[in-house]
Amino acid sequence: YYADVVSNGLEVIEAIDRQPYDVIFMDVHMPEMDGLTATKRIVTERDATQRPRIIAMTANAMQGDREMCLEAGMDDYISKPIRVEELIQGLLKCESIEQPLPVKTFAEPELISSQDLDEELTKSSPKISDANGDSEQLSDPVKHQDFESQISSKTNSESAKPAIDQDALDRLRELFGENADAFLENMGNIFLEESSKQLENIATAIQEKDVVNMTLQAHTLNGSCGSIGAYNLAEICREMEILGRAKMTEGALQLLDKMYVEYEQVQLELKQIMQNSLSHFS
Repeated sequence: YYADVVSNGLEVIEAIDRQPYDVIFMDVHMPEMDGLTATKRIVTERDATQRPRIIAMTANAMQGDREMCLEAGMDDYISKPIRVEELIQGLLKCESIEQPLPVKTFAEPELISSQDLDEELTKSSPKISDANGDSEQLSDPVKHQDFESQISSKTNSESAKPAIDQDALDRLRELFGENADAFLENMGNIFLEESSKQLENIATAIQEKDVVNMTLQAHTLNGSCGSIGAYNLAEICREMEILGRAKMTEGALQLLDKMYVEYEQVQLELKQIMQNSLSHFS
């Protein structure tokens, strides 16, 4: 397969108008046009035999996500962080639009259980305000002060838990073999660049009481964290997502503080991992 990458649902529509594709990995939460809306358009406008297979991808599946994606017309569903076995299984089910491929059998992957959450996904939400009308002021959204004092205040159980999961790194190294060190360095640089922007966007969204953007940015950062094994930070992002889907601001600043603290730890560990990879690579 050769892959093209686009940023939102509108670009998905434009891409398949230009040329045929065998499969689309469709993120559910995207700006401009979300994955559900894009899928409905594709299904409505194209015959089933002449449209790509659409596989949903979303971070930390919530209750009802899979059903909602299938109802929109998607053909399959994979939750992040991506497991290679599931990715292979999804691709093996695809048939080329131009030349059908034989369907091969493959061992069923381990199912990922959905979190038993109360809030269903919503496609849009209004801007939010505190119930009591109070507004909370944020400090500088990028350079949150006094990381070290916050880190030292973490509980012993939190401090004992590494920011980057070693098993996740081992799986990546096994997957990429002799190219693993170069891959980890490149992947780490991309994560550090993108995640700092996403964290800034979350802080700005909270400051502006924009629940839609807060939820979207937390969802995006959640997926990025899962890809590198930063599961502690991913869990905080998931909590922020749940808060946003409940259209609440209460507790958002506390979660943001937790994000800053954990993100500092992720940076420290990831940079050390990248340095070690660079030493091996050189």
